[in-house]
Amino acid sequence: MAETLQSTIPRIRSSVATSTFALYSGLTLVYALFRVGSFTNMPDRVTDTPTYEHVARLAVWDWRFYAGERGFTIPLFFKIFHTTESRAVAQLVFSTIAWLVLAAVIARCIEARWLRPVAFALVLAVSLTTEVVLWDALLLSESITFALMALLLAAWILLVRSPRPLWAGSVLLLSLLWAFARDTNAYVLAVVAVLVALSLLRPERRHLKLVLAVGCCAIFLLDYGSAQAGKRWLQPMVDIIDHRVLTTPAMERFFVAHGFDPNSNWPIGAFVRNTSQGVYAKYLLAHPGYTLFAPFHGRQQALYSTSDNAASLIDPNLSIYNDNASHRFLPLPSRLERIFFPRGIAVVLTLLGIVLIASAAIALFAGWSFVWLVPIGILATTYPHFLVAWHESGVEVDRHGFEAALLLRLATFLLALFAVDRAAVAVSRRRQQPRS
Repeated sequence: MAETLQSTIPRIRSSVATSTFALYSGLTLVYALFRVGSFTNMPDRVTDTPTYEHVARLAVWDWRFYAGERGFTIPLFFKIFHTTESRAVAQLVFSTIAWLVLAAVIARCIEARWLRPVAFALVLAVSLTTEVVLWDALLLSESITFALMALLLAAWILLVRSPRPLWAGSVLLLSLLWAFARDTNAYVLAVVAVLVALSLLRPERRHLKLVLAVGCCAIFLLDYGSAQAGKRWLQPMVDIIDHRVLTTPAMERFFVAHGFDPNSNWPIGAFVRNTSQGVYAKYLLAHPGYTLFAPFHGRQQALYSTSDNAASLIDPNLSIYNDNASHRFLPLPSRLERIFFPRGIAVVLTLLGIVLIASAAIALFAGWSFVWLVPIGILATTYPHFLVAWHESGVEVDRHGFEAALLLRLATFLLALFAVDRAAVAVSRRRQQPRS
């Protein structure tokens, strides 16, 4: 043990003495300063907060803690941190650490040395935008969910780079917490399971990939069963009927044909509790055009939501949740926010198109690496993520769809970073080749 310490301490000292350590330490300190400067320290209880607290009061051995009106992740967090102030501060700390971990993992994937600090800073800058930091003071699921999302992406990157049981277990554990933080995330895991299952066509690491596919399916089924037992779909279903079914004649006729009486006190009637979920599923299956494309065209009358359907998902407006903005003493400058969280549907889709085309060209001429699979996988799940968020939201569509919008932008940036890195390495190697 003494010999190990004697050999380790000099390595730590030499690492600390390097300019690289100073650079990343400086970036981390600046990031921490901006995160604290963007924190209002004014915890905000909202309508959903009591529901998380109600579940948090249950014992961890009570089955209702895992199959109640909320998934267990946020109530477990509320159980650990008892006061409003401590919960808000804990959300800030957890989010800060999670995004630092993701930034560090991504920076380690970059081969070009000059690009590593750029990648590190870019990821941190994304997490400094108002759309991300505003949730730290709100006692909702967003702050913890996005922090878990960052850690889950980091775990996937580590797993892709080094397919080991440790990282596979980390992915599944974080996936479990992520799914039970927000039920719509479980559907994303179902899509991930399909993508992983498709990779079984290649013989490498089939056992590990099978465990991942089965694990993601199991988490989806556990969350679905929990949501059904706790009837977490009931209030969203009421909102959907109120703001979608009753405002869409074709849907209303379909529901009436299946026993719905719009002239009754339907929000508390037997139809909503016992039949509405199945009828809604039948309508979505019978009308694939509506199911697949309605979220991206037309207008909606959902409360607290952007009226344009596509904008509510791709370019969500979160201003109604940002009521403490004036109390932030050091927020990220607004001009930088528009860079690190691009606004406008045309801008976002154009940026995505450019990155996809450029990445394909670079992959063709300079090759690609397995780490590209992570942003590509995110992009592959974005469309179904948007669909689930929209179809399960009768109100607050912008808030419910924001995670997919954030992942869309983050995946675009990551793919661009990995492609630029591959191009830079290829150019560097060509220059180093001796001329004949």
